[in-house]
Amino acid sequence: MGTLFLSAGIPMLLGGDEIGRTQAGNNNAYCQDNETSWHDWERADSGLLEFARRALELRRAHPALRPREYLRGPGGAPAQMVLYRADGKQMNEQDWQDRSAKTLAISLDGRQIEDAEGDRYRERFLVLVNAHYEPVAFTIPTGRSAWQVVLASSDPDETPEVGDGGTVEVPDRSFLLLMSS
Repeated sequence: MGTLFLSAGIPMLLGGDEIGRTQAGNNNAYCQDNETSWHDWERADSGLLEFARRALELRRAHPALRPREYLRGPGGAPAQMVLYRADGKQMNEQDWQDRSAKTLAISLDGRQIEDAEGDRYRERFLVLVNAHYEPVAFTIPTGRSAWQVVLASSDPDETPEVGDGGTVEVPDRSFLLLMSS
């Protein structure tokens, strides 16, 4: 859900996704008038709902998180988006072929993203995604200033800090969004 809310375009959710409604895996439950398609309000996931609210608030407050066009990567013009490995090194073609890779860091440079009026943003964002079953230490790419965690899919009481030396431990199977201005 975190990466969906940070993607270009309009996030498409099915009613109930924000509270953990799964339809028991049935993706064609429109004709079901039973527990499969009903909303179970008693077992609504309040933590997931709060995460969705916070993600949408950030998306609304920071236009760089909802670009009007697909972002350009490294190349001729300054990059708007750069992909990194957990060790802080920029990804290359071989990294995309690594079937054992379970992590990804995405840098979004708002200073290179224009709004409809041609204005640029100040904020920079770093998305850290850990799909591994163990925590992973991410190295923050060099040349960056102070970062603060603004969104975490993990338990809010366990949200990691960006440590000295530019590292942050991302819990297993979780997502962090960091911001620097």
